[in-house]
Amino acid sequence: SEADYPALVKNIVFNSNIAEEKFMISVLNGAQISGAGNYTSQVVERAGGRVTFVGNAKNSYAESVIVTENPESQSVKYL
Repeated sequence: SEADYPALVKNIVFNSNIAEEKFMISVLNGAQISGAGNYTSQVVERAGGRVTFVGNAKNSYAESVIVTENPESQSVKYL
């Protein structure tokens, strides 16, 4: 539930390298789960990432999709 998100986020972001890479990250919710985009943006921000946009994807997806120019980055590996 959303009430459990803060405790879960605290456990997920321990020892993150996202802040060092300084990428701008957009989060699109394609899971059709209300609040999933906001939850993910909290994870990214608490790990030191910069979220520039949160919204809904045009389509729904069975799996997460990451679009990046650097698939070997620590941020991509973490997410």
